[in-house]
Amino acid sequence: MRTNDPRATLRLRHPRGTTLWLAALCLAVPLSVCETVARTDLPQRWGLVPSVGSSHRQFEIALRRIEAYVADEGRLDCVFLGSSVVHRGIDPAALGGAYRKHTGRTIRCFNFGIQGVSVATSSRLAELLARRYHPRLLVFGSTARDYSPYAQHQVKSQVATVPWVRYYTGAVSPKGWLAAHSAAFRYYLTYRNWMRADYARAMATRAEEDRYTTREGYDTRRGGRLDVRGNPNPRTQGHYFGVLRDFTIVPEARDGLRRIARLQGSGIQVALLEMPITPTTIPFFPNGERDYAQFVDVLTTTARDTGVLLWRTFGVAPVPFDGWRDWGHLNTKGARVFSEWLGGQMAAMPDVSVAAEGPGNRS
Repeated sequence: MRTNDPRATLRLRHPRGTTLWLAALCLAVPLSVCETVARTDLPQRWGLVPSVGSSHRQFEIALRRIEAYVADEGRLDCVFLGSSVVHRGIDPAALGGAYRKHTGRTIRCFNFGIQGVSVATSSRLAELLARRYHPRLLVFGSTARDYSPYAQHQVKSQVATVPWVRYYTGAVSPKGWLAAHSAAFRYYLTYRNWMRADYARAMATRAEEDRYTTREGYDTRRGGRLDVRGNPNPRTQGHYFGVLRDFTIVPEARDGLRRIARLQGSGIQVALLEMPITPTTIPFFPNGERDYAQFVDVLTTTARDTGVLLWRTFGVAPVPFDGWRDWGHLNTKGARVFSEWLGGQMAAMPDVSVAAEGPGNRS
């Protein structure tokens, strides 16, 4: 019987089991549809590279490329890791061609060089790559600049602290688990900042980077042709002098290199690679050759103490004088020549899973 008694109040009751099930179903159905669509070819073909929550677009592209590469090839023989000097300096296709020419065998290599990454952060990525993809050979390439104070912490917050990376390197992370297992969540992370004023420009830049990155992770943008036959001028190359102004080997970088070298074993061979520089870049260091010798000593000592392979390149690798994009990076011509040389060095190894002396210097 209904009443108009003003003292009557609304009574709220807890939903019964049927109501809860209907609510869960209404939520699960659209989520399942989104997840199903996200796993089809349509968003992968027309959309941007799905994100794992990092603000480093080139890192995101590298992740997507290596996932697709391993899915297509079924295995990964070798992976190259390092900063932009690796990303722009090693062409796996050219290297693979030289390796096949010398051995008659195919080698499946991927370039996981990340722009601006420090040696310490690279050690975290090396652990991730070893756990997820089990490459038979992991090559870490670096230059002296990577061990300087300037190079530390540049993209640490963009890469090493990302929940997805922490999850795959052993940390407990619900967001990392979700990014690892849900394609829909990764696309949500890609487009979540659509209301920002710089969103369109950022997406255009990411699309361009995606377009110029090969399936093996190499950056094919040609860049300039710097004539490195003359010594650099502090007035026109002030940035490079500033980067190395207080050069010293940072302990964090030294420790990171050792963590990478200690991954050797359990079916993984580790090699250290001195990325090429021109003799005319030595003046960037405040103490010239003495400073560069500090870097070489870190490589040789680490290789000797851990038993990993070391390839020296200074004065050995045949990079043409017009093979440089700038004072720190190879252009496409230089990368092709250097990669073919490196493919020949790797061909001297009886198997990429077995350590070998080879023509490269071993310390």
